[in-house]
Amino acid sequence: MTKTIMIAHGSAAVQAARIIAAVAKEREDKARGYELAAQWHDKQEKACREIAGDDPRIDASMRAKAAVAAIHHGASAAGLRNAASDIRRKSLNE
Repeated sequence: MTKTIMIAHGSAAVQAARIIAAVAKEREDKARGYELAAQWHDKQEKACREIAGDDPRIDASMRAKAAVAAIHHGASAAGLRNAASDIRRKSLNE
């Protein structure tokens, strides 16, 4: 989604600085959102691993499903963190 930014009256340098700051904040907000989603996936992975290892109370088919879900959540968390790092890295290089 493209964000519309209003440019205030003033010199071109001031306007450019405001635009750059707005874009940087938008990127940082997006990266922070990815990190929060990764933390949620971490929590889900931990819960699934606990279920997968609960042999006496949970049957084998449910433990197998939980183990697969744990892998999914762990991979999702890693992917989200990579995306957040990529956004932050691009911001530093501009």
